[in-house]
Amino acid sequence: MSQTSNPKPLSLNLKHRLDRDYPKGAEVLGSYGQRDNEELLLQFGFILDPKHQRDGFATELALDEEDSGFEARRRVLEGVGLAPRDQFRVNPHSEELDPELLQFSRIAVMTPDEAEGCLSSDSPGLKPLTKGPELKALGFLLKHLTSEASSTANKLRLLDPNLEPGSPFAMAKTLLERRVTGAEHAAGLVREKMRVLGD
Repeated sequence: MSQTSNPKPLSLNLKHRLDRDYPKGAEVLGSYGQRDNEELLLQFGFILDPKHQRDGFATELALDEEDSGFEARRRVLEGVGLAPRDQFRVNPHSEELDPELLQFSRIAVMTPDEAEGCLSSDSPGLKPLTKGPELKALGFLLKHLTSEASSTANKLRLLDPNLEPGSPFAMAKTLLERRVTGAEHAAGLVREKMRVLGD
């Protein structure tokens, strides 16, 4: 005799914090913020039609909080208006990398002494880098972008290749394909910068 189990339905409790008191019956609006479709799908279960999305995708870079130079690098990043965990847009149609993405990468690979030196200067994090540190920063960024392309390609392999056109999963597949293409394009720009610097 076989038994079938009925799984319990998923229970989800949401708590919202309001910015002020609202009168009973007043309309309260929320925002999903500036998120790409992949993030909307994973966190909220829906996506926007890709043709209404901005070009490119958001990628997140983060400092290693366990690293001994974390605190100094964090202060340098904040000095230039960046956070120790920050998101950047990657545009697959651009021939230039986002300057803030490059700036984050340069600061992320600084030694603790270099970061402390930036903190004592008038323009933290903005000093021109010599060839060695610039190559190190580009290497950091290249590793991130190739990992982004690889992990997104792995997600694509999980999707059914015979998706119904126009379905949410078909749109998600299109977004993931764009993300792989965009990350590979940006990685190519980084490789070219590294090649030019190496000459």
